[in-house]
Amino acid sequence: MKTEVRRMIRDVLAIAKREGLCDDSLERELVVRLANREGRSYGGRKGGKPYISIAMRSVGWWYTPDDPKLDRLLKAWGRATGRKRDRVMAMLNRAKAGEGIWGEYASIANDPEIGTLYGDPADKLKPLAAVICHEIAHVIDWNCGALEIAGRKYGPAGSNHKNKWRAIYRLLRNAYVATGAYKPAPTAEIIEFKPTPRTTEPLELIGLPLFDIAA
Repeated sequence: MKTEVRRMIRDVLAIAKREGLCDDSLERELVVRLANREGRSYGGRKGGKPYISIAMRSVGWWYTPDDPKLDRLLKAWGRATGRKRDRVMAMLNRAKAGEGIWGEYASIANDPEIGTLYGDPADKLKPLAAVICHEIAHVIDWNCGALEIAGRKYGPAGSNHKNKWRAIYRLLRNAYVATGAYKPAPTAEIIEFKPTPRTTEPLELIGLPLFDIAA
């Protein structure tokens, strides 16, 4: 999994460079920490350097149809009240119906491009790709100065989860997650060619005479 994370970070940075969000120096200077812990992942600036930390034990779908806690969660949240209850119940019900669910912050959860992510529960890389886009967006937000995205200009300061970060995240997630570009390229199938052994039989025994014989 760590190999996949590092590949994805390179992929997303390549998209960012292609779209003019950063230059080669960001990848050279970026400090990457793949932490053996649960909890939140982080991206931004630390110790004067661009920094990203991925919580490796918490990457993946939040809810899946085979989650043994799903029925208990549905019952517990079904008794709750408020706006959060509605949001969580919507996710749990879609998991019960067969989807994998990865949640975003409430402020953007309903955004069709950067909100809560749904997909095939067997696709373990899709939610990981979303996490990496989310955190790389923070890295760019805090380290790459003033930017122009989709015709709108943003100042040099970091914006946390506000407009500048959202514009960066939207660009990265649309280009990487929505398109399926996060999936590794299929490996080429190698087919071994085995030539037919040369026969030692007399040619006339093969069934193809050397000459046509006129009667």
